[in-house]
Amino acid sequence: VEDLLIEGGLHSMSLTHTNNANMYSYPRGVLRNVSMINPAGWGVLQNVGCIEYHLENCVVDGAGYGGYGGVGTDTRLINCTAQGWGGSFADGYAGFAPAQNWLLANCKAFGGTNACVGFLPNARNTLVGCQSQQEAGYDFIINGGSYNLLTGCLADSSSSSGFVFLNGASYNNLTGCMSEASISGGPHPSSLRIDNGCSGNIVSGFLSHGDTATVALGQSVGNYVQVNGVVLQQLAAGNITPGTGSPNGALTGTSGDYYLRTDTPATGNQRLYVCTGGTAWTGIL
Repeated sequence: VEDLLIEGGLHSMSLTHTNNANMYSYPRGVLRNVSMINPAGWGVLQNVGCIEYHLENCVVDGAGYGGYGGVGTDTRLINCTAQGWGGSFADGYAGFAPAQNWLLANCKAFGGTNACVGFLPNARNTLVGCQSQQEAGYDFIINGGSYNLLTGCLADSSSSSGFVFLNGASYNNLTGCMSEASISGGPHPSSLRIDNGCSGNIVSGFLSHGDTATVALGQSVGNYVQVNGVVLQQLAAGNITPGTGSPNGALTGTSGDYYLRTDTPATGNQRLYVCTGGTAWTGIL
């Protein structure tokens, strides 16, 4: 399908949803230079059997749900855009929601509404040079997914965190990514957020600029996190994890890990703790 404009409130290049046109389970399709304006549901929604699709120079503008998503695998999106979609992250909608083994290069999510997320990769996806800008929510969320590779991606001036790891997201790699706040969009609450229970992730060469807070690591352990040239967390035993409140009974660590408590700097033995196993920590400074 090439050089096509689809406009209106009913249909789009999607799969088997009641609000969408039907491209059900056909493998190895190609969409090039296709614009989908104001579809009621998704712009491109891939069902089971939709494998090895190639989308290039496509635009989804004003979708009711999300831009590109579904459960089809091994899709490639090059120079594609999602703008102004209405579905929220809580309902599973996003500008781009790659299922598995998708490759996204030079794609942009812009101006999503309703507590949205620009990019929501599930597992084993590669995002290169992608940008999320001025969303009414998050830019990049890995929600329980694993083995995703994000390289050279930019989170720009959305209302919530730039890059987020949630619900046990593990073994993902962010390399050379950046979160920044422009004057027009305002700062993120945090550039990078990794929740407790997310481990084995590597964040290297990450740059934060102009956001309210640089990193929100919570009480996560077992990740490698390097931000603005400073290593904040290591993968091996001997992690130094910053946080507030006592770690005893709340933070699971490995013997020899350290916890840097930042809310009681004037109180002895409540500045630095060492893990003696599991959730047991001893204040040593």
